[in-house]
Amino acid sequence: HYDPVQAVQVYDCHDKLICSVEGMEKRTIVPFKAISPNMIKALLAAEDHRFYEHHGVSTIGIARAVFSNAVKGKVVEGGSTITQQLVKNLFFDGEKRTIDVKVAELFLSMKLEDRFSKQKILELYLNEVYFGNNAYGIEQAARKYFAKRAANLDIAEAAFLAGIIRAPSAGGMVEHRASSLARQKEVLR
Repeated sequence: HYDPVQAVQVYDCHDKLICSVEGMEKRTIVPFKAISPNMIKALLAAEDHRFYEHHGVSTIGIARAVFSNAVKGKVVEGGSTITQQLVKNLFFDGEKRTIDVKVAELFLSMKLEDRFSKQKILELYLNEVYFGNNAYGIEQAARKYFAKRAANLDIAEAAFLAGIIRAPSAGGMVEHRASSLARQKEVLR
């Protein structure tokens, strides 16, 4: 059961936001159909382009990350799928990154894929993920950055938002806009 605290929002008859009464996190949950297909494409391009080919865990992604990190001698790439990131955000947020936690994430990711459709996992992920600037979830991010609903994001806007997921606190800040726009271009490519 997914029911995070949301902000209560009041709109006028022209669908313009009048005011918002915040919870702990500024979040508005939206169904999958209320998320632009552009956002789905951008998210998959940025975070997990093999999303529809794996069952919650990507052995190819893990192997690629292990190799890249070994070559560089430090952690430069992650191998987590969108499902694993969702599991981490829902169940292990704030937990120390240990082998035990990573193994638990792997098993829970596979269980999540057994229980929910790929569409539902994407919906949950996009409603849960933090986009910086106190924008939790895709609806708040669309409103915060582009003054529009998640359903109306164009491909450039969606690529920008998908690009800042890796480092939302920095990516969403004006002083880091150049690197965020460079990441946007990577996602578009």
